[in-house]
Amino acid sequence: MLHWPDAWAYTGPLEDLASLPVDEQEARTFPRDEDGEIIAADVPLESAWRGLEALHDDGLARTLGICNVDRETLERVREFARVPPAVVQVERHPYRPRSALVAYCHDRGIRVMAHSPLSAPGLLDEPVLADVADARGATTAQVVLAWNAAAGVVPIPSSVDEDHVVENAAAAGVRLAAPERARIDALEDPGFER
Repeated sequence: MLHWPDAWAYTGPLEDLASLPVDEQEARTFPRDEDGEIIAADVPLESAWRGLEALHDDGLARTLGICNVDRETLERVREFARVPPAVVQVERHPYRPRSALVAYCHDRGIRVMAHSPLSAPGLLDEPVLADVADARGATTAQVVLAWNAAAGVVPIPSSVDEDHVVENAAAAGVRLAAPERARIDALEDPGFER
């Protein structure tokens, strides 16, 4: 998967990144200028995609994907791609459901993955989610994961807490009724910014 549609400045090899202090890991991974802005590199998106297609051609990848895109960028990739994206990974949660992008992908057979489905500030304290969770005998996190799955989106939550990992996996057994999904859909916040 191409993690970003924009190229960032090269900061050197990343082989032993985990052995570095966290601030240096971040500086190497997310190169920023004095104003805190990401330092871009002059690598066109088409060139980056061609690199992924070469991996595909060599049998090193069965499918290709792209992350952190909007619909317009995805349409552009589909126009020049010889091997089209099979997966799109974006931030998706009730405050930012990305419904138009999800529908666009599904209409074209592209699988959608939701990264950070539980990490929006205040999301897990949302009263609507708590109400649905109480009615289902579930947690608010499970409700959000079930809401994603009901929309045909693969949620990929992250946790290092064993109890949360088990709780998240148990969300597969939570089924939401259409009125519950509609209540959650109504949480969309067009002005949401992280």
